[in-house]
Amino acid sequence: MAAVHRRVRRNRRYRRALPIPRVFRDRLDPLGYSDEELFERYRFRRPTIIHLHEEIREGLERDTKRNMALSPILSLLLCLRFLATGANHLLIGDSLHISRNAAGRKIRAVSSMIVRAFRNVIVFPLGDMAHKVMEGFRKIAGFPQVLGCVDGTFIKIKMPSENEADFVNRKGYHSLNVQVYIEDYYWEILATPAPDTS
Repeated sequence: MAAVHRRVRRNRRYRRALPIPRVFRDRLDPLGYSDEELFERYRFRRPTIIHLHEEIREGLERDTKRNMALSPILSLLLCLRFLATGANHLLIGDSLHISRNAAGRKIRAVSSMIVRAFRNVIVFPLGDMAHKVMEGFRKIAGFPQVLGCVDGTFIKIKMPSENEADFVNRKGYHSLNVQVYIEDYYWEILATPAPDTS
């Protein structure tokens, strides 16, 4: 009987000594979606996503020894999904099988990289030009200390022949959702995304 107990104890020790296999969840290939599905999920077209990725990739790459570190493209898509849906970090993280905290950190990091990458594209007036613009707004409407105004509107268009459903706004007609930046002496169109983004 003692021999049986020794053998049982030895088997238990042996089982405890075996490493527990790690399970890695498969992160889907998000760019594997069709163009329509990609736009539906991220509110950006494939070429725009690829361009954004090329602009910010270097800032998001980490030299890490972790087995399943989130790649720059997945980090970008995580952030775009958050911006497109407005869902909380928990739901966004669940879509890529990462924690709420990790999702929040990635969203913050990607947002910062996008701002840094496009800082030279959208700029406000500086120095003497800023004073000139502020003086212009003060003369026009009595607004002190204003550098510009930003507004968005729907511009009605004819029904497009391609991707017609993408151009229907929340009011039910075809339009472009345009964002405009206005200084005291000219307008600058900041964004004219292809379809309505509301």
